[in-house]
Amino acid sequence: MSVKEEYVKLAKKYKLPSFEELEKNFQISEIEDSKSRNLLISIRKKMCEKLNYFMEILKNIVQPDSDSVVLYEASAFSKDEKAQIFNLFKKFMLIKRESLGLDIESCDEEEAKFISKLYNEWNADKKFLLNVVKRMKEAWLKNGSSNEQLGYLG
Repeated sequence: MSVKEEYVKLAKKYKLPSFEELEKNFQISEIEDSKSRNLLISIRKKMCEKLNYFMEILKNIVQPDSDSVVLYEASAFSKDEKAQIFNLFKKFMLIKRESLGLDIESCDEEEAKFISKLYNEWNADKKFLLNVVKRMKEAWLKNGSSNEQLGYLG
């Protein structure tokens, strides 16, 4: 049975988002067919991969390291904007910790609830994330000297 066929059955049983919506947002078709895996667990982990990727971006804005690229992009955000970004980071961290709990003890019903919750949170926060990415891109379109923008690099 393909991932899509198996998911459609689970989606009906647990009232999950459509396969197409999860595919569009989390590329779940990349999950390999395997009789030895639990598809709901695999989907949760796939969704968390994307969450982790964006959490790293958000973390770099709020708490940049010494990487000049990260520092430059972080400087494009005001203190208030960084506070909003941190609030989203906290929300994502709570979701990530919930997933960690499911790695310890899990059942299909809890996996399905998590998938629906993360899907809904992702959709609620997508517009904000798009604006963050837009601001990061705009930072690179600013005019100014490279010495002024990057500072001393060694």
